[in-house]
Amino acid sequence: MKKSKIFIGIIVILVIIVSILLILPSKKQETIKVGAILQLTGTGSQYGEWAQQGIEIAKEEINKELINGKKLEIIYEDSQGKVPIAISAFHKLRDLQDVKFFITQSSDVALSIVPLSNEEKVIQMEIGATTPLYKIENDFTFRTSITALQLAKEEANFISKIGIKKIGYLYTNDEYGQGMKNVFKESF
Repeated sequence: MKKSKIFIGIIVILVIIVSILLILPSKKQETIKVGAILQLTGTGSQYGEWAQQGIEIAKEEINKELINGKKLEIIYEDSQGKVPIAISAFHKLRDLQDVKFFITQSSDVALSIVPLSNEEKVIQMEIGATTPLYKIENDFTFRTSITALQLAKEEANFISKIGIKKIGYLYTNDEYGQGMKNVFKESF
């Protein structure tokens, strides 16, 4: 069920990108390039693989009807869930492939790419950042996933409803984990 929600979410996201692309003036480029910086190896690789599968399904559907006569091309880069690798991937896609649309995954990676997206004036769509810190307004980035505020509040409410008064909370020491812990602590 979680996997199907990811697929549906990614399809909706790519439809949004296509809608934006239809508005933009057409250039001589034969394809519309989208860079996907996903965690395809490492501890969170399962989520990156699911995202990649969903993106491929969406691409196939979108390419059945061309966008201003052009096909959608997805260029994948493996962030390994590491900020320096993700930043390098962004520059590689931007500088060598002239990518103007990016899909990122995970809180740390998303936060590290935001200033680059804004500086380069390219669109960044985040599909997995839950950290409350990812909430910049009036820029070139947007998120499609729920936030830690929503998720951790629901966890805290559920645990309170079943009568648990005291709890230990294990979390990862990154933006995702810190966001979840802080919101849970406030809500419990």
